[in-house]
Amino acid sequence: MIQEPFFIDGGGARLYSVLFMPEKDFSNKVFLFCHPLFEEKKASHRVLVELARKLADTGHASLMLDLRACGDSEGNVQDFIPSNWLEDIRSGMSCLQKRFQNPRISLLGIRFGAALAVQFATREHGIEDLILIDPVVQGQAYLNEVLQQKYIREMMTFGEARSDVDAMSAELGKNGKLDIDGTMISSGFFDEVKAIDIERQDLSSLKRMLLIQQSPRKSLLPVYEIIQRKCHDGNVNLEISLLTVPPFWKAVDMADSETVCKTILAWCR
Repeated sequence: MIQEPFFIDGGGARLYSVLFMPEKDFSNKVFLFCHPLFEEKKASHRVLVELARKLADTGHASLMLDLRACGDSEGNVQDFIPSNWLEDIRSGMSCLQKRFQNPRISLLGIRFGAALAVQFATREHGIEDLILIDPVVQGQAYLNEVLQQKYIREMMTFGEARSDVDAMSAELGKNGKLDIDGTMISSGFFDEVKAIDIERQDLSSLKRMLLIQQSPRKSLLPVYEIIQRKCHDGNVNLEISLLTVPPFWKAVDMADSETVCKTILAWCR
């Protein structure tokens, strides 16, 4: 397995990337990873590295790309909005198309990265299939969750919350920015995220999708029934995998990567 770090010129910032490649018997299939945000990105990193290595062992390449202002890429989040990250995914895809001859590119997204992957794949040509892991379906619900988690962390750290969810929303409206996990987020960022709603997107241009749900629940969560219905209406070949394991993107310590990796490798065969 070959592991090659480098930077991609994203137009607005240099994007740190790591390409994982098999040493031989390359299948010409490449996975472009779309990571989650904030603490979820940190919790997911080891699992994604493990997955990239296992994919390389089976002949597939993977590109781990840090979106601008995330990880080791340049920039500050408060200077960007999610549509800029779609440009970064396009830069990653362009890099792969230059590196390989007619690669079969798949997008793999976790949480908010999955929402970005869906937006990108429905607007651009050249994506063979999608893997969505616990995707964000509705932006407003995701923001409410982010603010609620900030409130809980303040309670655990300081013994009391410095502000409630309504006060945080008011601060964002007044100052035009808000600190989330040490990252300053702009009101423009929040406005774009709020507009995300997979239920309003046309998925008919997609061909094949794997939806992975990590939850103690043994049936599909209602929010993911939206994706199931949209894929049915758009004639998308959808496979759903219900994994009754804790979400790796929530893990504080070592997360279980084996179950997710096995699921994805089996789907790739």
